[in-house]
Amino acid sequence: VETPRFLYIFNPWSNGRRELHSATKSTKTHKRMEELAKDNPKITQRLTLLKHRVLEEFYDIQKDPDSLVNLIDDPAYKKDINRLRAMLEEWMQQTHDPVLPVFQGKEDKKMLATFMEEQDLRLKTRKIWIQAVRKRMKKTAASKAEK
Repeated sequence: VETPRFLYIFNPWSNGRRELHSATKSTKTHKRMEELAKDNPKITQRLTLLKHRVLEEFYDIQKDPDSLVNLIDDPAYKKDINRLRAMLEEWMQQTHDPVLPVFQGKEDKKMLATFMEEQDLRLKTRKIWIQAVRKRMKKTAASKAEK
């Protein structure tokens, strides 16, 4: 959820250890950050966050336009955090988002772990299915080429 001042992010698949696989990892910017991180602890910290994320992120984008300081635990922003959480929950309800129960139970580590396990299983199943389809397509193409 983004407003002119704040940015709230809910990462239901994240536990601070699970690695995010993103297309941005292959960009020149990301590769350069990896090089610079060898000598710069701040860049190392940023890459760690980009790699693993955390369950919730909250940024004051007027004061921190690069979203470098996660304020999710800052009591001074509690009211604003709760307002953006409520905005996200309302949107999730309106759109029948299947992740809504996970959002509503985000304090339940077991629920989050179960959700992540289900997502991993879906991803693994999808990869197997894609491999099977590709194999079948190659076989069909080879068969047509022989004719």
